Amino acid sequence: MKNSQKETIGTVLFDSKKRAPLVLTNGEKEVAFEEVYATEREGTVYCILRPLVPVKGLRPNMALAFCLDGETLRAVQDAKRSDEIFMGYYAALRRAGRKA
Repeated sequence: MKNSQKETIGTVLFDSKKRAPLVLTNGEKEVAFEEVYATEREGTVYCILRPLVPVKGLRPNMALAFCLDGETLRAVQDAKRSDEIFMGYYAALRRAGRKA
């Protein structure tokens, strides 16, 4: 993630007033993402991000689960863990009276 004010990614993820896109890079390509959800589980920060531009292999409006590793966001590779993060998001929506 690029950030000109040197804030930590964890701080940005949990700040509801900061809604600027998160720009991630894989070394070759930069992609802007919108934060959908952030949570902490077992001492690890997880988030759900939706790309703001089409990404090859992803359907429109599809989101991905990421985990915070130091100051780097990494895609969650474990399908079970990813499902747990999305289930937490859906539960939070239900508690707030919203539909997923």
